Amino acid sequence: MNLQAALMASIFASRGTSIAVGSDPSTAWSMAREVAKARQPLEVIPNRVQLVQRFLAAEISPQFELIDMLSRGIGVHHSGLSDEVRSLVEWLTEEGDIKVLCATTTLAQGINFPVSSVFLATTKYPYGQPFKAREFWNLAGRAGRMNQESVGVVGIADANRGDEIRRFV
Repeated sequence: MNLQAALMASIFASRGTSIAVGSDPSTAWSMAREVAKARQPLEVIPNRVQLVQRFLAAEISPQFELIDMLSRGIGVHHSGLSDEVRSLVEWLTEEGDIKVLCATTTLAQGINFPVSSVFLATTKYPYGQPFKAREFWNLAGRAGRMNQESVGVVGIADANRGDEIRRFV
């Protein structure tokens, strides 16, 4: 599993919210766990984050691992989460409370919030099909949007396919 996208997203989070895109929910969670190891809890947890943490504890479980991740500025977004949880994570990201968002391609569907960088673990879906050009550019287009960020950074962390990725892009 390629965790380089998560590590790059964590490094670039100092510039603003950074997204690490994995191919499936399991990869998104693995990336978030890896980032959580390297990030300390926030000194002051914003009220919005505390509100979402209380919701997750009451509606899912006090042990739901996203609760601790949120206190570190980390979010997770994928189709396996309920609509409510995805909406709350999107809201926290819009508000700037999420610094690293580990997600799947479900994030690309109509989301418009400030992001400084997007790092993809791969350009293929879990079943091996490559992204269509439009899907890739839709994901890449999340970074550095007008009136949100001055410069967007996009990376693909799949070092073993350098020539193939250059042709893809």
